[in-house]
Amino acid sequence: MRSLSIMFMFLPVSAMAGLYPVMVEVDTQITSASSAIYHIKQELIEIGDASEIPVPGPGYIIMGHRHFDSTTSSYWTSGNDKVYKRTTIGQTVGEAARDLYYTQGAKKNTLQHVNGPNNLGECVGYAWGVAAPISRPWESVIFPPGTCTYVPPGRDWCQIVTPEVVLDHGQLSILPNGTQMSNKTADMDIDCTSPMSVRVVFGDDVVNLGVGIQSSLKLARENKDGFISLNAGVNHEVVSSDLTIQKFASSGDYSGSTVVFITYY
Repeated sequence: MRSLSIMFMFLPVSAMAGLYPVMVEVDTQITSASSAIYHIKQELIEIGDASEIPVPGPGYIIMGHRHFDSTTSSYWTSGNDKVYKRTTIGQTVGEAARDLYYTQGAKKNTLQHVNGPNNLGECVGYAWGVAAPISRPWESVIFPPGTCTYVPPGRDWCQIVTPEVVLDHGQLSILPNGTQMSNKTADMDIDCTSPMSVRVVFGDDVVNLGVGIQSSLKLARENKDGFISLNAGVNHEVVSSDLTIQKFASSGDYSGSTVVFITYY
């Protein structure tokens, strides 16, 4: 019988190493039926190797938002803010985003949404695109998972206030003729300005920790459509990790991480 020690950790919109600028707070000010101002607070967050995605070709790093010009059509834009910079071959998206943050983005505390039916489904952040200030189609835009922060409707919002969540499965045995299973849970607090329904989304809900070893993540309490109903104030939620170890896994110490974020749609 072989044994291995497992620890799994994830951080709210962050991970282990590799700095990336992220909007850690967003407050939506509706200014008309087709426009809004996003009041933002930025921080450089450690997100690990996910930040170092090579740029695929000539293009731009753009501080902006996903903009819906109709209910079914969207693209990435810096809009009237015009915060973007050309990237070079050999750069990573993280390198380009940090450069833009230090030279232009850090001083920004608002972003503008104009000429759209509403702000539903929009998110704000730093992303790579083939053109600037508008890059389309949306599917061609590149950013690390969890770094495009969804904007709340109006001035209502929820945020994860637990700095990090650690799910430690401890020392487990590798079964020679079967699959070893383990479940661990941990608490996570979410603070909301008012009652609302949100989705809690993991960057990867199945995380591969090694050959034959993976963790499946989920929120213990959620509706079948993925939403949970939250109250105003601090809500205490439970995150569950179901660990699977196949018989061909190797002994050793294993760990992994992913991001977690909130969407409203």
